[in-house]
Amino acid sequence: MQNVRFYVLRRDHRERFVCRLAEKAVAQGRRVHIRVRDEQAAQDMDTQLWIYHDQSFLPHSIGGNPSPHVKVTIHEQWLPEQRDVLINLGEDLPQELESFAQVVEVVGPDDATKARGRERFRQYRDRGLEPEHQIM
Repeated sequence: MQNVRFYVLRRDHRERFVCRLAEKAVAQGRRVHIRVRDEQAAQDMDTQLWIYHDQSFLPHSIGGNPSPHVKVTIHEQWLPEQRDVLINLGEDLPQELESFAQVVEVVGPDDATKARGRERFRQYRDRGLEPEHQIM
């Protein structure tokens, strides 16, 4: 893994922001995995990807073994092979970080989410990485 970026959001529009990130990465020819905290969050993210743009569609899949044309996968545990970007919406660091060229952390505005984000930031530093951050 080469790059870790934190986006700290001022407002709670996390899922729509993730849709924009995924769309941008796919437009650059990258394959994206969105790691969520649980099955309900996976379903919510799936819904957001369906309704994000009313004039376009971002092919995506929940769970394992997507077809080759699927550029975006969503799951709470399973981490696919051959993905370039991990968007981590989980509450901890995935073990397979090294298999991704870029990891993106999207931190919501509430205090509990920020505290967990700060802890993950420290964990990345403990691994010898220097995460970038941006307030949105």
